[in-house]
Amino acid sequence: MRGIEGRLAHIERDISDMRQENRATREEFRAEIERLREEMRDLRLEMRSWVRWMLVVLLSMWGSLMAALFLR
Repeated sequence: MRGIEGRLAHIERDISDMRQENRATREEFRAEIERLREEMRDLRLEMRSWVRWMLVVLLSMWGSLMAALFLR
């Protein structure tokens, strides 16, 4: 009987350990997901600023071209 109780206690400890590892893994995944979200946010902001800069350059070039055509 003690052998069975010992095995059951061992199985219960294993289950408890697995649950703790599972919680830790979930927390690691949550942290990684949050880090990736922040990185995506930063990339979006960087891309928006780059697109705005390109629009300013293109509009100024277009304005210069129109001015050159009208001033001829």
